[in-house]
Amino acid sequence: MSRTLHPVLRTGAVTALALSLTATTVLPATAMPVVPDTAVLPVASTTADQPAGETGEDPAVATGQEASEVKGAQEQSLPLGGIDAEALPEVPEAPEVPEAPEVPEVSEAPATEQPEETQQPEPSAEAPATEQPEQTLQPEPTDGTGVDEAPADEDGAASTDEAEAELMSATLPESGAAVPAPESVDSGTRPSDVVLQDLQVKARSAPAPLEAAVAEEAEALTDSVMDKALSTTQDLEVEKIATLTQPVETMNFIVAGVTWDIEDAGQVTDVSLRVREGSGWTDWNSMEIHEGDEKPNADRVGTEPLISSGADAIQVRLTTLDGESPSGLELDLIDPGTADTDGKLEPASPASPALQQLEGQAGLSAPEAAAASTNSATHNSATASAEFVPAVHPQQGPITGTAQAQTVATNYDNVLKPAIITRAQWGADESLTSDWGRTSTDLKAMYVHHTAGSNNYSASGAYAQIRGIYQYHAVTLDWQDIGYQFLVDKYGKIYQGRRGSIDAPVQGAQAGGFNTDTIGVSAMGNYDVASAPAAMVRAIERVLAWQAYRYDVDPTAQVTLTQSGKGTARWTSGTRTTQNTILGHRDTNLTACPGRYLYAQLPTIRRNVDSSVTSAIRSYGKYQQVQAPPQVVPARQAWTDGKLSIWWNKAPRTDYYKVFRRTAPVGSSSFGRWYYVGQVDGRYSSGSYAVSAGTTTQFAVRAFNDGGHSPLVTVATHTREKVQAPPQVVPARQAWTDGKLSVWWHKAARTDYYKVFRRTAPVGSSSFGRWYYVGQVDGRYSSGSFAVAAGTRTQFAVRAFNDGGYSPLATVATYTRKVQAPPQVVPARQAWTDGKLSVWWHKAPRADYYKVFRRTAPVGSSNFGRWYYVREVDARYSSGSFEVAAGTRTQFAVRAYNDGGYSPLATVATYTRKVQAPPQVVPARQAWTDGKLSVWWHKAARTDYYKVFRRTAPVGSSNFGRWYYVREVDARYSSGSFEVAAGTRTQFAVRAFNDGGYSPLVTVATHTRTATR
Repeated sequence: MSRTLHPVLRTGAVTALALSLTATTVLPATAMPVVPDTAVLPVASTTADQPAGETGEDPAVATGQEASEVKGAQEQSLPLGGIDAEALPEVPEAPEVPEAPEVPEVSEAPATEQPEETQQPEPSAEAPATEQPEQTLQPEPTDGTGVDEAPADEDGAASTDEAEAELMSATLPESGAAVPAPESVDSGTRPSDVVLQDLQVKARSAPAPLEAAVAEEAEALTDSVMDKALSTTQDLEVEKIATLTQPVETMNFIVAGVTWDIEDAGQVTDVSLRVREGSGWTDWNSMEIHEGDEKPNADRVGTEPLISSGADAIQVRLTTLDGESPSGLELDLIDPGTADTDGKLEPASPASPALQQLEGQAGLSAPEAAAASTNSATHNSATASAEFVPAVHPQQGPITGTAQAQTVATNYDNVLKPAIITRAQWGADESLTSDWGRTSTDLKAMYVHHTAGSNNYSASGAYAQIRGIYQYHAVTLDWQDIGYQFLVDKYGKIYQGRRGSIDAPVQGAQAGGFNTDTIGVSAMGNYDVASAPAAMVRAIERVLAWQAYRYDVDPTAQVTLTQSGKGTARWTSGTRTTQNTILGHRDTNLTACPGRYLYAQLPTIRRNVDSSVTSAIRSYGKYQQVQAPPQVVPARQAWTDGKLSIWWNKAPRTDYYKVFRRTAPVGSSSFGRWYYVGQVDGRYSSGSYAVSAGTTTQFAVRAFNDGGHSPLVTVATHTREKVQAPPQVVPARQAWTDGKLSVWWHKAARTDYYKVFRRTAPVGSSSFGRWYYVGQVDGRYSSGSFAVAAGTRTQFAVRAFNDGGYSPLATVATYTRKVQAPPQVVPARQAWTDGKLSVWWHKAPRADYYKVFRRTAPVGSSNFGRWYYVREVDARYSSGSFEVAAGTRTQFAVRAYNDGGYSPLATVATYTRKVQAPPQVVPARQAWTDGKLSVWWHKAARTDYYKVFRRTAPVGSSNFGRWYYVREVDARYSSGSFEVAAGTRTQFAVRAFNDGGYSPLVTVATHTRTATR
């Protein structure tokens, strides 16, 4: 079985291992289950499994409307550790080996032919003695792309690419659907019993079961727990398994990923997940791993997210170089919730008025037409080479025609702009986003990705998936935003990804090592198992054409990119590689993205994008960008109120400035890298910034406008000597006041602020738990009031802080709080007032609050029902007014509460409410006025309200129909005006009502209205 390798195994430290695995190594696929390559390969459907109203043609809400409230979103983080022994297959007992018979001596052993796959070809005279791992593991990029440092001969490139494609087709998934529990691996890939025994010993020595309920299929899955954990080296990778959980039940989730502390970045070689979806367990999914290059100063790293159509159980397997689990290892699950507007909003960022005409001149169809073509086509193929539904047909012949006068785009850079669903529409929580200050100065290349998730999503599900990816990228991986600039769903809808991407080529986190001067468009789904729908491909082409025209990118050209950092990139930092301007993620990074079927459509995509751009150039000419601002000139600086104030001269043509900072130790000129600090509006040219003690800090400014930005210029340098840490805090006094402990301590010299901590032990015990942070106190003060839990002995400690460090933790107060529960409540009196029962009871000592309960029985019965909670009453009061239902005998009871417990329930009032129904209504008079019949009746005693009814008969007849309700009249009144239909004899009747019932129905008026001509 083939085995995916993380880039760390391609380094010199493990060159021998990497070379030995070359024949069976494939590039890592992101979150894709493996199924046999004989399965049917469908085009991702845009209609199957859709709830009602959730097809690509959802009814639209008003254009521009933002997302409604997202409900039901939740996250779950589960700590991971070592190996759970229960997840491992059982080691069979070794059979007895019979005594070997004597072997006759032979003069010469017969020659044995080696298996073909293990024979080593003889090196040619020209071949080097040892091939470098970079040359062995780098597939030559397709379409004429290449790497400057490691050129390969023509034959070698072709064979490498074909071999890689063959291996990818043999190991990557054919279907996005979940499968039942996988069968166990065959004996050829099962790890040896010795290795399984070693893993069992390792699990018992450091057990780390996941704190979650074990899935019912756990035992059935043990035999397949090592699937795709092996290669031709067999046990070698199995011995590196550091973490293995049982299949466990979790909350329902759409997004899953695994993260760990950055200190162990580079140690993790593989993370595989399998999840339980509606139809069973998926196979193991080998996840793409990020190593921290996506975000400066990252604290944690992890995998790309696994996108599911909906799962409720998961199993995790992780391998490392040394077989030890990385520190801070966690499983992160996300349910992005739902919003009523999901899938129903018209794009708030509209398309250019010229777009359709320009595409028509280019011979290209709209995504809507492509969607219709996709849904009417036959998508299935019985072979591994799936039939694709082309997005459009390549343009035949020269493009002719010019834009008409009536179709003029207001902004020429946006003449090809498509309609875009904005972040506000799909429900981005902007509080999670932080600007890095990284806008690319130029756009050189555009990546095509896929999310490698489920293809079985609805129009509303697309919104939820994007929120889930955003949450995982921005918060879990701390990238502070979603990695992609744009996303496209299978219905052809385009979504804004990274904040600011509609206005500028903001730098993303979509192609580790090549994020500068590039953008990424991600197709939502897994296009290694199915063809991308035509509507999706046309939408991708629209985004790429818009960006290509706007930033003068030739869609059919090549460009040289320089790798920065490592990440998942194929080469080392500083490597220059020649690539297509429109390229797949796999061209520069160790991944299968954007999937083999979408990747195969890139040549057609390039041609169609080029047709659109050519059409725009012929109609509008090349877009001329604004000239970038000149270099900023520094003015002055001043240290004020603990901050450095900086001024610079305003630069012409500036829309805004970005300020950056870098530091070095005091006395050193070895400055670190520049970090973004903040943005300043172009109307201003100054700012105040903090400087850390013990550092020499430089600030630099860059001016920006739509045409680009100026060079980075240092505008200020300031040295702040290191401050001595504060001395230990000295306690002063303590006092119990108003239910809290007030604590004072003496002010410590050189203190900026204090932090207060608390720990507790049971009353009478000195076995205190760990310290927990309580709060921060400004250095100008030295006291605070804190709660103490009843029945505990509590200690408070304080630590003083400044820029130079902090003092030792000093205990400043200890307090023991013993609380006795309140005594039983004693009833006082009751009174029926204004239709309610007022109840009083005597205040109970030590009560913090009371709870009132009620139970009822029929009038004349003592069979009361159960007690029901009514309300809470503050202990400062001891009374309340409560409703009593008519026809019931009602009791009220009160219980007193404090931190020590509560008193017995005490009945404080009993009241019986009997209500007699009203008497029959007596008619008074009637009058025909202003085309209506006014009716009066005498008020009936004990009445809360009246109901008026009407019935009719033809003129001259006494055969009245049934009574119909007309309206309700408040008991304060006893009259009303009612319409009478022409040609009818109409009667009106009234019934009086109260809580005790109602009176008989009484006719109060009869009126005949003849028909008029």
